[in-house]
Amino acid sequence: MKKTGRSFLFVFGTASLLPILFIGIFLTVRMRKMAYEQSLKEANAEIARVESRIEETLQFIYTIENATISDAKIKTIMQTNFKSPLEVFHSYSESNLLNKYELSYSDIADIRIYGENETILDNMDYMKATFEIKNSSWYQKAIALKGKSFGEYYKEGPLVYKDYFMISRSFHLSKEMEGVTMILVDLKRINNMIQSESYDLFLVDSQYRVLTSKGSLKNGEKFQALNNMESTEEQAMWTAEFMGENSQFIVKAIDQNMLSTPIYLVSVIPIDQMVATSREVSMFGSLVVFLSLMAGLALIFGLSSLASHQQEQQYLLFKEKMRFEVLANQVNPHFLFNVLESIRMKAHMNGEGEIATIVKKMGLLIRRNLEMPHDYITLKEELSFVEDYLIIQNFRFGDKIQSAIKCKEDILNLAVLPLTIQPIVENAIIHGLEGVKETGTVMIDGKIEAGKLIITVADDGKGIESSVMDGLLDANEHSNTEGEKRIGILNIHQRMQIKFGKAYGVFIEKNHPRGTIVRLIMPIIKMKDRGN
Repeated sequence: MKKTGRSFLFVFGTASLLPILFIGIFLTVRMRKMAYEQSLKEANAEIARVESRIEETLQFIYTIENATISDAKIKTIMQTNFKSPLEVFHSYSESNLLNKYELSYSDIADIRIYGENETILDNMDYMKATFEIKNSSWYQKAIALKGKSFGEYYKEGPLVYKDYFMISRSFHLSKEMEGVTMILVDLKRINNMIQSESYDLFLVDSQYRVLTSKGSLKNGEKFQALNNMESTEEQAMWTAEFMGENSQFIVKAIDQNMLSTPIYLVSVIPIDQMVATSREVSMFGSLVVFLSLMAGLALIFGLSSLASHQQEQQYLLFKEKMRFEVLANQVNPHFLFNVLESIRMKAHMNGEGEIATIVKKMGLLIRRNLEMPHDYITLKEELSFVEDYLIIQNFRFGDKIQSAIKCKEDILNLAVLPLTIQPIVENAIIHGLEGVKETGTVMIDGKIEAGKLIITVADDGKGIESSVMDGLLDANEHSNTEGEKRIGILNIHQRMQIKFGKAYGVFIEKNHPRGTIVRLIMPIIKMKDRGN
């Protein structure tokens, strides 16, 4: 009997162990490859997101740089032989173009023009090219490149030390005189974007100095691991040790035509992190092999009941562990939506239908804000955003605010810039109707007139003083009381004019007998033509 049992045990072990072993090895190798490829895919997606934001920033700066070096007033200042400081101050006051650019675009920390005019006064906008400046590496590089822009790491000092991405270029003033521009770019917004990504990501200049990063290298520190890379490569991948770990390097030269010198995005992923999922699968496979063999042996020796119980307990523990890890890995921006959904469901179960609806609308508003595209959406999508916002405001104010949206069906699929109508409606409620005792009205109307798409937002609220209204769309005007309103409307106006031209934008007038009318004038763009 014992001999038969041993023979059966040998046959069972051979027949069950070998297939499971081969399957376990196959799954381990396959899952390791899949996990590695998935990590590369995610890293490339992160690089593409950040690259798109950097290209957008560089394009805007390129426009500003060209406008600066071609401005007649700036050239006149740099060439004029001033007789007195008063004459210099007067000339400076007549040209505030540089200040306008610095205030209207938060990514620009400073714009400076350097020249050899000894009669100008340094004011951080117009600067003398002193002996020290002329001998600096960046100034000599700008002169040597003869009108071509370049970008590199720059540390401001000595009074206040701060890191910037500097873009510089020489330009012709006269036969005997050259000027040099310096634009200092604050990479705070790009850094915030990089910090939200999963892997270590570095933005470096042509000399491989770190401009900003999510990683262990400081700004300005040279990325030594890139020394052997060919600078002409658009994208390169290799494996090497970094900070004591075997890591995968992905280096992408940012696609841009503005700078004569390249800038790179570098993603560094520890190999152990890339294959962590496959290691967990391998451990799970080993556990399955062990449990299967134990269950088989238990059946041979008549212990099927006990073995089954142990196997179930092991499975439940593993399942609970996996569930915990999944939940831990999901703590990200979508956590907020899950919380709102839980609140909505609880309100719904308690019979609070209105609260459930409002919470749902709030979640939709937040999600749309986070996932809003950069280029265009349909008018229908933007108005849906407005409708959800109005539902939330009606919950706050009850019947005190009345609203209506009137748009013909044939214009709902036209393309508009995202987040243009909703902020105007929000201004109408907060600054126009809130605080008014009587019932207020907000009317949104859309139509095509004279070959243009015109969206009108009218309210019968408190209205705007004429003196304030005149300055709402002027970037040079400032007001402590109306600052928030001005920034929102001015931002929309500037976005539309930069995108479409000076004939389009935001236009404000008084409503009668009271209130305000805001018109958004845009070109007629069909969604299929929006990339043109």
